[in-house]
Amino acid sequence: VRMILLYYVGIPRGTPSGTPARPAGAAPVLDPQAQLPAAERDLLKLMLERGPAMVATVFSRLEIVDLQHPLARQLTEVLLQRSQKGERWEGGSVTDTLEDPALKHLVANLLIDRYELSEGWGKLGATIGRPDPEDVARRAVRQILLRGVDARVREEHQRMKEAERRGEETQSYHQ
Repeated sequence: VRMILLYYVGIPRGTPSGTPARPAGAAPVLDPQAQLPAAERDLLKLMLERGPAMVATVFSRLEIVDLQHPLARQLTEVLLQRSQKGERWEGGSVTDTLEDPALKHLVANLLIDRYELSEGWGKLGATIGRPDPEDVARRAVRQILLRGVDARVREEHQRMKEAERRGEETQSYHQ
C-alpha cells in the first residue's frame, strides 16, 4: 500500500520519512500535517478509509467551517463533493483527482500507518483491540465542537473585558 501511495503522490521511494525530497539549499517544505489538529487528522483518516458512509456520519454533526486547518477544509470539500455525487473511493484513489501537491501529500501521510504494534505484544498474551471507527469519529467530532465553544467563550470574555475598560455596562455578557 505504501508503494502505491508513494507512486500516486509522487514521493520518491528513497526518502526515509516519506516526505518529498528537496534540492540542497532549498527552503524546508512545511509538513502539511505539522499543525493539523489530532481530531481533524483522525476524521480525515476515517473518511478516507471508510468512504461516503463515514463522510455522512461526520457531517451530520459538523460543518466544514468547524475545521481549523485549511488543508483539512480543502480535502473535506473534495470528499463531500465526491460523496454527494455517489462516488466511492478506496484510500489512495482519492489522490487521482487531486491537483494540489500539498493535498496529495496530506492524503499519503494520513493513509500510511506510521506505527504498528509489535508481534511481541501478542506473544506476551496482550490483546489490543482496534478502536471502533464510529467511536473515534464521535470523540473527534465532540472535540472539534468543544474547541469551537471554547473559542466563542474566549471571544465573549475578551469583549466583556474591553467593554469594562471602556466603562460600558457588562451585564449583557453575564447572561
